[in-house]
Amino acid sequence: MTRIEDLVAAELERLHPAARREPEWEQVLERVAAGGHVHRRRSTAGFLNRPRPLAVAAVFAAVAIIALVLSAPWKSRPDFLDQALAALGSGRYVHAVAEADIPFSSVINLASGRSRPLVTKIDYVYDTKTRHYSGLTYVNGARTASFKGSPEPVLAAFASGFRKALADHSAKVVGSANVSGRAAKILRFSLGAGDSEEVAVDAMTYDPLWLRDRSVDGHGRPSVGPTYRVLFIRSAAQRPLQLNRNPPILSGGATAVRVVHDPHLASRSIEHTVLWLGRSYSGLTLRRIAVERVTTVAQPGFRPRSSDLGLRVSYSTPRQWLEIEEAPTPQAGYDFYGKSLGGLGPIPPRPYAVLSCDACGESNHSPQYHPFWRAQFRKAGLYVTVRGSSRSRVISAARFLTPVE
Repeated sequence: MTRIEDLVAAELERLHPAARREPEWEQVLERVAAGGHVHRRRSTAGFLNRPRPLAVAAVFAAVAIIALVLSAPWKSRPDFLDQALAALGSGRYVHAVAEADIPFSSVINLASGRSRPLVTKIDYVYDTKTRHYSGLTYVNGARTASFKGSPEPVLAAFASGFRKALADHSAKVVGSANVSGRAAKILRFSLGAGDSEEVAVDAMTYDPLWLRDRSVDGHGRPSVGPTYRVLFIRSAAQRPLQLNRNPPILSGGATAVRVVHDPHLASRSIEHTVLWLGRSYSGLTLRRIAVERVTTVAQPGFRPRSSDLGLRVSYSTPRQWLEIEEAPTPQAGYDFYGKSLGGLGPIPPRPYAVLSCDACGESNHSPQYHPFWRAQFRKAGLYVTVRGSSRSRVISAARFLTPVE
């Protein structure tokens, strides 16, 4: 005769096959089975060979209890959201570090033409009590600024809203992903007004791996924002990040002094060897060489910091244009801010240049303004900015600039 314990185990296996992956449920079944063996040790063989209503009722009562636990709204182990919440912690300060590739920007080797993404990293803290943010930004490993106030909206919502969405179970599992070989579940939580945020969470460690915002336009079409890679997020009872004072905000300008036609005269004007592309280059014609006074000022108050003489060398056709700005010292008027390029990070060593695009990717452009590309680098002792309407032409010009001889 088949033992009733075997029937119970078989039925539980049929109804809840996932139970084999839950160690606690295996232990429950073992305890039920062990209870039956204990009862048998206390009984006689004659007792076991005869059907006993009380023994059968006891076993089915155990089955009913197990079924109730399995189907009840509570569980013996936390669900995925609870596990992710436990991994994040419950401290007052949420400390997060995330990074992303800066759109339409890269560091390019002018000798080989190879490039790599320009990466920005944001290391920031959210105070759940005061609801204040503060943090540091880095580009290519160099600190560029500190801030007090909300970072990018997607990062702000990650620090302030993700833990809350886990705690109140408003976050929903909407899919799965493979992130560099790590299995992850995609959680989504609402930001209001049709906007939401998605976070990929490691299925084993419960660590967030990436985040992005998601919105829906007036026609119901979804759009997804840039993806930030999550390097770290935890909460702590004490503030984990000490912020230094922000450096002054620098800006500058360039004012024409005179126009020259001879590049040798231009070289004497700034008392430095100058770079150019000849009288014509790649279908473009040299139109103008202007000597300029380039300045750097500090805000607030627009206090003068430094100035120097520089050159603006202009090439054009009816549809294409190219400008070269060069000065012996770094000036904000030519987009050099001391040892950095502002939000684009530090000035790279030779033979590298930082390549970026102003207004690329924006859908609304005025008829008077169009996106343009820019390469910034050092060459022949000069701080050089090459601007133009074509990415390939800007790269080519940056590579083939030569000193006037």
